[in-house]
Amino acid sequence: MVLVYQTTVEGGYDRPRFSEDVVVIRAESEDAARQTAREIGRTEEITYANIFDEDVTCRFLGVADVRPLQADELECGVPLMSRSFDDLSTYRELFSISSPEIR
Repeated sequence: MVLVYQTTVEGGYDRPRFSEDVVVIRAESEDAARQTAREIGRTEEITYANIFDEDVTCRFLGVADVRPLQADELECGVPLMSRSFDDLSTYRELFSISSPEIR
């Protein structure tokens, strides 16, 4: 699964940043896997104060991709890869995201 997040800093002086996590999920169906991915994504949402006492918010945007994995030894919910990017529209173009889950 690929979960997509947006990070913003209070004050709006900097553009939002976007990131994705590749996560292994064990499920009986694609729908069940998507539901588990959404739950994981929501639990990762956080707001905290940075060193300038500005709120930094990481918000879950949605599930970008679902792919079957043929390796039983991996643990459920363990990120396989994380990557950050600055422009969500370019990300959509690069990976042809058509999922309505990506807000």
